[in-house]
Amino acid sequence: MSIAQKLYEEGFITYHRTDSVTVGSAAVFALRGYAEKEFGKNYVPEKPRFYKTKQKLAQEAHEAIRPTNVNLEQSSISGVLGHDAVKLYDLIFKRAVGSQMADAVTQSTSIFVLAKNAQSYRLKANGSVLKFPGFLKLNPQALNDNLLPDFKVGESLKSEKVDKIEHETPPPPRYNDASLIATCIANCDFGGKRNRASLNIRDNYRNYRRAPVRGERRRKICAHECWYCGQ
Repeated sequence: MSIAQKLYEEGFITYHRTDSVTVGSAAVFALRGYAEKEFGKNYVPEKPRFYKTKQKLAQEAHEAIRPTNVNLEQSSISGVLGHDAVKLYDLIFKRAVGSQMADAVTQSTSIFVLAKNAQSYRLKANGSVLKFPGFLKLNPQALNDNLLPDFKVGESLKSEKVDKIEHETPPPPRYNDASLIATCIANCDFGGKRNRASLNIRDNYRNYRRAPVRGERRRKICAHECWYCGQ
């Protein structure tokens, strides 16, 4: 926050203590102009993009955080505030410009490879093939999915490296008090008495949650594994 404060004080960014996503019209067209000049017309959507906040208590008295001058050389910031300020400014710059760039186009893809040696193995890779980079041209780290090369059907591949990686599918999370009650009310049939379902569960839940005593067999009595509903 102290670095952002210095960037604001030096006039490199707008006021930073804000939740607003609103950008002024002049700044929007400046960002669009920069994106078109640097990457081409295809990287700018036909119409400017204006965003609305989803937070009910957002502080929107100020504009969204953005560079005050999109054409500013970042080297000038380094000479005044240092390398850490440049990294923060670069993040703000990429988010601001990327917000006015075209969407990236990806294709979800599964690749199957038949590997033959002494034995045959069928390998599979899931990921995305990037058809059009869009805003990822500026910020490639924004894509969380695994990017795959653009393969061709029947293409011959050469093995360069083999890594052995262990992977276990994690079990579903355990129920807590709140999620158990919500699941029962939403998914279980109480004979139409949904107005009393919440009270019934709260009254009896802890009795069914306890561990069974010696000689007692605990029943799985709910299709949703919540141990209550009596079905």
